[in-house]
Amino acid sequence: MLRKILFLLVISLVIVHPLKAQKEYEVNASRPLQADASEVCSLAAARMEEKYAIKDHLLQTISSVETGLWNYEKEQFVSWPWTINVNGRGYRFDTKEEAIAKVEELQAKGIKSIDVGCMQISLKYHKNAFANLDDAFDPDKNVEYSAKFLTKLYKNRGSWQKAAMAYHSKVPSRGLRYKNKLVSRFEQINVALADNAQDVSLF
Repeated sequence: MLRKILFLLVISLVIVHPLKAQKEYEVNASRPLQADASEVCSLAAARMEEKYAIKDHLLQTISSVETGLWNYEKEQFVSWPWTINVNGRGYRFDTKEEAIAKVEELQAKGIKSIDVGCMQISLKYHKNAFANLDDAFDPDKNVEYSAKFLTKLYKNRGSWQKAAMAYHSKVPSRGLRYKNKLVSRFEQINVALADNAQDVSLF
């Protein structure tokens, strides 16, 4: 649990989470936390890893690859919940409302290839994932859908590595490139754990 909390601290925007949030997480990992937008993806991913018995740090690393950008000032990757990808082009918004408005605008134009939220769930290929766009951008619901989908892939394929590859694409070459991205990002984040970094692996 301690290493998961440390990993979570590194991947988020702030250098140290509020002590209250850390305490609440340790006491009840299933309880939603009050956190700013730079923290919610990582917090939700850590909780869903525990809830669905997913390999430690896997959802967090996927979220970092999907919506993370390097913050040069803080020297950390930041996962951002109000992110969308439209036909391969990414957009980040300051608020949930702005992100929803943009998706509604795009959908009104007939655009269907839109990925949303912490885990960049495709609204085209996962049409029934969410009741509405408000749910789609809810960090807990977005990450939980991803956790269920990843767990299903794991049961079908027998390993977290194969599941993560299939999470991105059923095309082997694309899945392999994605796996390499995940490993690279994990290693970049893991260097902050210095003392025991050699004992931790993503897969």
